[in-house]
This record gives sequence, structure tokens and C-alpha cells, in this order.
Amino acid sequence: MKSALGAISWVSLYFVLCTAPLVIALAGRVPSDRPFLVEFSVALGFVGLSIMCLQFALVARTRWWPPHLGSTR
Repeated sequence: MKSALGAISWVSLYFVLCTAPLVIALAGRVPSDRPFLVEFSVALGFVGLSIMCLQFALVARTRWWPPHLGSTR
């Protein structure tokens, strides 16, 4: 149970970090003259960029990260 709770918390943290740029973007001025598909693609771009940036943390050789992902190394 503790392992499942830890996995859920790590996935939740990853989701929050991936969608944080959307919250930050909403804090600024929202242009109203762009169509929905343009706004949606910009939002996907923000999320994609944050996922690419988080990949550096996921592939880094740290000792504290692998036990939470199920690795025994």
C-alpha cells in the first residue's frame, strides 16, 4: 500500500509540474482574438516543453529517484 501511495504521489507531482506552465500562462493577459485550435495548440506546446524539460530530471543519475520508480539498483 505504501508503494502504491508513493507512486501515485510521484505521478501527481509530475502532472502538476507538467501543467504548471498553463496556470502561469493564465495569470497573464489572455488574447481573445485567436481561435480555439490555436489556443489549444499553444497549451499543448507549453505542456510539451515542460515535459521535455522534466526529462533531464528523470534521466539524471541520482540515488534518491530510482527506488521510488521500482528500480532495485
